[in-house]
Amino acid sequence: MKRSAISVILFFLGCSSSLPIPTASDLLEHSNNGDVVTVEELKEDRSLYIAKCSGCHGLYLPSQYSGKEWQTILPMMNEKSRLSETEAIRIKRYIFLYSMH
Repeated sequence: MKRSAISVILFFLGCSSSLPIPTASDLLEHSNNGDVVTVEELKEDRSLYIAKCSGCHGLYLPSQYSGKEWQTILPMMNEKSRLSETEAIRIKRYIFLYSMH
């Protein structure tokens, strides 16, 4: 049982390590959209995505889908996972930053 739990944790850690980590250059992308956000907030958004979305399924790279596809996917997942409005906005912000445009 312990070995199985450790395997699951290692699997998700491996997935999360391939997710883009926000940097200062990502701020330019957001400032062009009119958003005011810090690198630290974007990193917290990434952590929230990992924490809230890896409990039920493997994590998807934001670049695996276009923004339009995420527009369809995220509302369904928000409802299933019972995210608060703030959590949903923050996860969407992270996903859209790195999604295919």
